[in-house]
Amino acid sequence: MDPIHEEMINALREEGDLVEHEDGSFEIVIDLQKDTRQEWHEIKKLSVNDEEIVLQAMRYIMNDPAFDNGELHTRLGIRRVEMQTVIDQWPDIDYTEYGSIAQLAANNSLNEICHGLFISSHKWSIGFTVSPESVREVFARLQEVSRNNQ
Repeated sequence: MDPIHEEMINALREEGDLVEHEDGSFEIVIDLQKDTRQEWHEIKKLSVNDEEIVLQAMRYIMNDPAFDNGELHTRLGIRRVEMQTVIDQWPDIDYTEYGSIAQLAANNSLNEICHGLFISSHKWSIGFTVSPESVREVFARLQEVSRNNQ
């Protein structure tokens, strides 16, 4: 038996999760009800306020004439109908799954707002209830959520 498998078998033996049979075969038995070693992965999410800022960014992108159907897909990686679906279901849609349509819509909208577009102060005041710095902070938190949930 190679060293990696031997180490794994020994660890299972120590934890009592390995049943060895007389014929030399074995089976792994894990009771998740009693297994206190199991660490459940808690999904990290944004705050309600952060989710509102993400929604403002997605709506801004959808309404900006620079993002016609082709440009939206090219720059955000999703189609207009997909973006509208995310907006309609926000925040009751799972945006924490890396690479999902909702995660792309949220992340890429904030990226465009923070790094891709020039937005005049007048247009900003119409589209957003917070400062550009606050949007950049939300973008950083969203990226952290995405990294933690990969």
